[in-house]
Amino acid sequence: MRQLGIPLVRRQSGGGAVYQDMGNSCYTILMPKEAFNRKTSAELVTRALLDCDIPAYVNERNDITVDGFKVSGSAYKLTNRRAYHHGTMLIDTELSNLSGCLRSNKEYMTTKGVESVPSKVTNLRPYSYTIDHQSFCEAVAKEFTSHFGAEKLEPTIMDENFIQEHPQIQEYRNNIDTWEWIYGQTPEFTVDLKHEIHQEPVQVFLHSKGGLILDARITHSGHRVYVDAMCNSLKGARYEPQSIATAFARVSSDVPMEDYEFAVQLHNWLKQIL
Repeated sequence: MRQLGIPLVRRQSGGGAVYQDMGNSCYTILMPKEAFNRKTSAELVTRALLDCDIPAYVNERNDITVDGFKVSGSAYKLTNRRAYHHGTMLIDTELSNLSGCLRSNKEYMTTKGVESVPSKVTNLRPYSYTIDHQSFCEAVAKEFTSHFGAEKLEPTIMDENFIQEHPQIQEYRNNIDTWEWIYGQTPEFTVDLKHEIHQEPVQVFLHSKGGLILDARITHSGHRVYVDAMCNSLKGARYEPQSIATAFARVSSDVPMEDYEFAVQLHNWLKQIL
């Protein structure tokens, strides 16, 4: 998980973590790699929902669903010894916002990342007026202890006091708050866009990997001095709006007066893209 400040449950044989944000609860189930099975983990959470009188089931894709609607997204990570099942449970999320976050820019972006499979989603709220973050956590913890034959687990609340008592957690939180951790492992992708400035076509091609712009090409019938300087300035920069502003500031002093208005409009458009 990429968040802290979460109730955490952990044992040598396995464990889990849960946190809530914006109407959804995110959880992690971890266990020895040899004991891991995607369907088993999904069924564990599903049984917890059934205990809350929510008619959930696992479909053929191992998604947790209710009435054919997906209520939990999942991601998995396997290491040499451990297996992690990361999940998000939609309790009372604003689904219109969720749709906007998941919408891709396929019309101009080509990526080597793994595509998500579109699914119809719903919240748990229509099926239970009493379900909330706390009851979901308790139900999953109860089912976890029952399934693995563990003793009753008491949650550890990772609040600021707890973090101050455990410097290694603060170090980890500082690490996951860095640009390198958040964006530095972004899969390789390219952006190919067309636009018009002063009724003349402009085409921009960007190649990015690891959050950095590896190549930048701008095609336009004129303004070659500025265009070439802008492309060179963008190479190696971070793929973010600030890089456009920095590149513009770096080359703007050398922009011929006849190119300046074009440069400003190109600068503003590129910032919107990134």
